[in-house]
Amino acid sequence: MSRYASPGSTDDLYIRRPESPTEEEMRVTDGGWEIGVADWAPDSRRLVYDSWDREEPGVAKPWIITIDEDGNVLDRRRLPLPDGVTNARYEAWSPSGDEIAFITLTGGTEHAIWITRPDGSDTRKILDFVATTGGGIDWAMDGRILYAGLADDGRMHLFSVALDGSGPTQISQGAGDFLHPQVSPNGRWIAATHIRWVKEVRRMGLRGARQ
Repeated sequence: MSRYASPGSTDDLYIRRPESPTEEEMRVTDGGWEIGVADWAPDSRRLVYDSWDREEPGVAKPWIITIDEDGNVLDRRRLPLPDGVTNARYEAWSPSGDEIAFITLTGGTEHAIWITRPDGSDTRKILDFVATTGGGIDWAMDGRILYAGLADDGRMHLFSVALDGSGPTQISQGAGDFLHPQVSPNGRWIAATHIRWVKEVRRMGLRGARQ
């Protein structure tokens, strides 16, 4: 029986033109495992994503893919991480395409936000924060970083923070958890996952029991 982690099994990214949904999809990664959500650069020619290394299950490494206008892969390389950082998730391109933000898990619920250039230079940590699960990250058009972190009410909410790490501000309100912020191309809207947990007590009859 073939299993997800069996030798030879893969978890890869594919692309397809939206105007031609019946066209054959094109695989742009090679032998990935537990691949994270990919993010397009503004130039529509580069993708950043993370994937586990089969030699280190549970440890995600970021990669950058460059494609041509037909979707053929021109280059695939690992995004360098700073010394001491081994596990990166939820990479996102800046609006200008010259920087990438990503999240690291430093242990338990402790997370951090980093910013780097596509060649791995000028890497710096801007914020440590607490999260109970991976909540995603994106850039606002004004350059601030949006992320999901644990709020005072014990739920995950969306926050924004300046590039120097100052002024982390909660921007979502209400019941439930808010995760995975995605800013619209015009910068006016933020899409997010909203999870509300509901507990119910129900009554049902048992088969064969007296009514």
